[in-house]
Amino acid sequence: MKKNLLISSLIASALAFTGCGEGESNSSSSESSLPNVSGMLPTGSNKSMVKNKPYTMEEGNTIVKKSDAPEILLDVDQQTGVTTATLISGEAEII
Repeated sequence: MKKNLLISSLIASALAFTGCGEGESNSSSSESSLPNVSGMLPTGSNKSMVKNKPYTMEEGNTIVKKSDAPEILLDVDQQTGVTTATLISGEAEII
């Protein structure tokens, strides 16, 4: 009986530990951490973002981080569907 309990406990522990550690991964790619959003710039032009300045976003543009951990506020107006991106800290650009 004790042997069955020990085996059951070991199996349960092994299953519990295999489920751990599947959290967020850190990627070295500078573009992978930020979502792709649209912007009011012609496709192909780059625009360095200025802190605390909102940028109206449209289809075809991407926000690319230029520092380790930029903080960007994305706001979507529910009535108009217009998305704005505001750089809070760090460095980023819209391409």
